[in-house]
Order: sequence, then structure tokens, then C-alpha cells
Amino acid sequence: MRYPYAGRGTLEIMTRNSSKVDITTERPLRVALYGRVSSEDQAERGTIETQQVRLRAFVDAQSWVVAPGAEYWDNGVTGTLARRDREAGAALLWAAGTSPRSF
Repeated sequence: MRYPYAGRGTLEIMTRNSSKVDITTERPLRVALYGRVSSEDQAERGTIETQQVRLRAFVDAQSWVVAPGAEYWDNGVTGTLARRDREAGAALLWAAGTSPRSF
């Protein structure tokens, strides 16, 4: 699911199924972060760090919490690969499918 946010582009919220996501909660929502840059050149220029800063700022602005160990970053990995075929992407999908999970 993709949601617009007060920045550039959209926030993608991944769920196990296509049901509606209700993010209203009494406690801070625990989330996982995922980012990717597609080339060695972008990785060397620090593009992943820019994504990390923006994602963390967005999470803070929502009063959410990044779950311990729930940050996944693919440096220099092409977007033509399915998320399950990227090292960090596959780890995120595996973690999202475990029970109990930290996010």
C-alpha cells in the first residue's frame, strides 16, 4: 500500500495481505525501515544515508518507533530484482512473516 506523506513521493506500507491498514493505536506503532540504492556510484555518494535520514525523520514525525534490529538496507542493488531476491529485502520479508515479530 502506498500513502502520500508531507515530503516527496509516497510511503510504502507493506502488509501480509491486501487488507486495510489501521494505524491508530494507543502505543507508538513499531515499524521496520527498508531502503535501497541501485548502483555502486549512488552507494558511494551516500544516497542510502539520505534515505535513512528521511525515513527516520518521517518515523519521528509520526511518533512511531523503529523496532530493534528492524532496519534493512540494500546498497548497490538494482531495482529490477524482486525484493525477495535482494539480501536486505529478503530479510525484511522473512522477518515480517515470523511470529511474533518485532514490528
